[in-house]
Amino acid sequence: MSIAPSRPRKPTAKPVRLAEPPNGPPELPEINADLREQLRRDIDERGILVPILVTQDGEVLDGKLRLAIAQELGIKNIPKIIVGKLSPGERQDLRLAVNLYRRHLTREQVRHLVEWALRQQPEASDRSIATRCGVSPTTVGTVRRGVQVGHLPTRNGQDGKRYPSTRKPVVITSSESQAREAAQLLSELGDDAPDRAINIKKLRRVRSAKGRADLLARVSEMKPGVDPDYVVHHCDFRSLTGLFEPGSVDLVLADPPWGGQFSPHRRAFAETIERLLKPDGIAAIYTGVAHMPEFLDELRAVGLKYLWTIVAARKASTVNQRHRLINRLVPIVLVGKGGLRTSTVLNDLLDPMGREKQHHPWQQPIEEAVEIIRALCPPGGLVADVCTGSGSTAVATIRVGEGRRFAGCEVGRGTVEIARARIVEALEGRDVGADLETAMN
Repeated sequence: MSIAPSRPRKPTAKPVRLAEPPNGPPELPEINADLREQLRRDIDERGILVPILVTQDGEVLDGKLRLAIAQELGIKNIPKIIVGKLSPGERQDLRLAVNLYRRHLTREQVRHLVEWALRQQPEASDRSIATRCGVSPTTVGTVRRGVQVGHLPTRNGQDGKRYPSTRKPVVITSSESQAREAAQLLSELGDDAPDRAINIKKLRRVRSAKGRADLLARVSEMKPGVDPDYVVHHCDFRSLTGLFEPGSVDLVLADPPWGGQFSPHRRAFAETIERLLKPDGIAAIYTGVAHMPEFLDELRAVGLKYLWTIVAARKASTVNQRHRLINRLVPIVLVGKGGLRTSTVLNDLLDPMGREKQHHPWQQPIEEAVEIIRALCPPGGLVADVCTGSGSTAVATIRVGEGRRFAGCEVGRGTVEIARARIVEALEGRDVGADLETAMN
């Protein structure tokens, strides 16, 4: 009877022990050279398809290899998911989660991650750790005994009473500039950041609303006075002509609502401007690209002449999905009763200036208004803004100086108070907007 030779046993692979950095869970083992090259070729061909997971202060929680390869290839716009409001413990939890939910981890590597979680929170119950790590409570108990993390008399359960909310603000970005802006906005908002997924545009609106709320809180303590040369009336623009003499304004600088909902009021808007302007007065009107023809039709219908168009460039862009156009300019139409006159040279292409939306979602840059007022309103003249908003035109008038005066109106009571407060501080050599921007940055 012959005995079949026994098969040689495969050598038992030595368990791979994961490196444990001081401030986080063990890192994943590196993939082999062949897989890395395949990933590199795929990224070179199709770019980054899965966004990199990053905290608002720049720590990469997931996607370090993809990021490194993209940087090797010179790819600039890398999609990222920015997560905010993470406490140190929650940051560790998230890193643990993104490490654990990988199918290529061995049982030994998973146990090592459980060990790390136990050392971080020895007071947590086995069931709580098991839920976080995706293993059974029995496995956690076994690992606990092996690493000599004892059974404490009290443990944190899964009721969440001792932990902050696990829902965090998440912003998906498509470029480096958006990623930087998202991180900055989350930092400025702090605990006021929304606990949900949100796009960059909506996050800007949240930041704007917070700025307005902070400013209104300050305004309530100021009790701004009234300067007869810089007045903001609480009324509709159609009532403004009854508050001072018709034909007394040198420059109307206004940014009315552009959309179709404002279309029934465009004729009254044009008639108000025509009544306010001096015979040689000029109106500079922000119209937006899409509605510029309609605004021009109404302005011409009341006897105003088209004089020129100033183009204000923007750093940030908006996308018109209907026409598939990226919009980075805002037209400012110049109209008047007479010809075009300027006090100084005015460039009809204004360079991009910083976003100023902390007081009003339609707020335009102050420095832009400064350029227009200096050129189109003579020293000692009167500037009017029939859609004053948060008072940027008034502040710009004060900055230009040389005896120029301001009169405006706004229908929102809270916005009127903001505008008046900004006028007071600008006259004192300060600007509420500048102060708030400095404080937040």
